[in-house]
Amino acid sequence: MKVLIVFDDVTCFSELESLIGSLDWLTPVSRIIITTKNKQVLRNWGVRKIYEMKALEYHHAIELFSRHAFKQNHPDVGYEELSSKVMKYAQGVPLALKVLGCFLHKREKEVWESAIDKLQRILHPSILEVLKISYDDLDDKEKSIFLDVACFFQGEHVNPIMKFFNASGFYPEIGISVLVDKSLIAIDSHKKITMHDLLQELGREIVRQESINPKNRSRLWYHEDIYEVLAYNTVSSLLCIIFLEYCSVSKLDVNIFIYARANES
Repeated sequence: MKVLIVFDDVTCFSELESLIGSLDWLTPVSRIIITTKNKQVLRNWGVRKIYEMKALEYHHAIELFSRHAFKQNHPDVGYEELSSKVMKYAQGVPLALKVLGCFLHKREKEVWESAIDKLQRILHPSILEVLKISYDDLDDKEKSIFLDVACFFQGEHVNPIMKFFNASGFYPEIGISVLVDKSLIAIDSHKKITMHDLLQELGREIVRQESINPKNRSRLWYHEDIYEVLAYNTVSSLLCIIFLEYCSVSKLDVNIFIYARANES
């Protein structure tokens, strides 16, 4: 048969296998388009041409956002600067642009300013819900690697981080490979680990939701939380890592890196 088939959001090889069976059923001029969050699915199916989706360029991003926030292709007069702040936050991710556009539609400027400030600390629930799907699909070791990168290792060179993950028993060679395949992290040309800011905020929000009290969280990176836990000696058995590069807060003036996991010491 000569066909054009589009498979959207494929999660595993068996989904394709059960629907298509064998490529021998199709003529050479047939075309199959597969979208997936996992490159390994494409490799298993023998896909030869893989196109990695890029973030929207600014003019496309502002147009998509404006369609939801203003019901037109451009921001209303007086909302240009606020819209630019949203563009900086969303970084071209269509999901974030649409969710935030709907959320801010017909709200006053003061509400926009408050919402944008809040987003710097708390991920919007609708964005969190969708992004967390990829995280939930990871195994426990892969989840730990993702959370450590989100909380501590964004922009760090991959080699020392691999040694740390090996010492933690996380099997980082396969773990990091899985995270890269699922576009949760990337390794740039300088061998540094990077991730999108929204994914970093996802990881940190997952840790924050472990407990309202910082002492009962698995990871600490915010200097005020660290000061509170150390100053009052309230470290719990749940805490795995404290990371503080430099901070000067009242009586706390330190320059430290604490990578040790509780289960290693």
